[in-house]
Amino acid sequence: MAALKALVIIMAVLIVAGLAALVWGITQRGSDAAADLGEVSLGLPEGCRIAEASATDRRLVVRADGALGCDRVTIIDLATGAIVGAVTP
Repeated sequence: MAALKALVIIMAVLIVAGLAALVWGITQRGSDAAADLGEVSLGLPEGCRIAEASATDRRLVVRADGALGCDRVTIIDLATGAIVGAVTP
């Protein structure tokens, strides 16, 4: 009977430790995704506006329109904040 009690206590400790490790892992993964990019300049001329923005896992795609010469799509790397590409007509 004493061996059974010891086994139940050990298993309960392992369950609590496993849950604590799971919560710690989830919080660490979530904090990595919330990195601050700071300020990123798209270099848009006067009169341009950001018409649309959408994000994927690693990239932010920004579409600008407005005055003449403003139509463009800019692609930003979310990990570094660097502009990795631009598409202009």
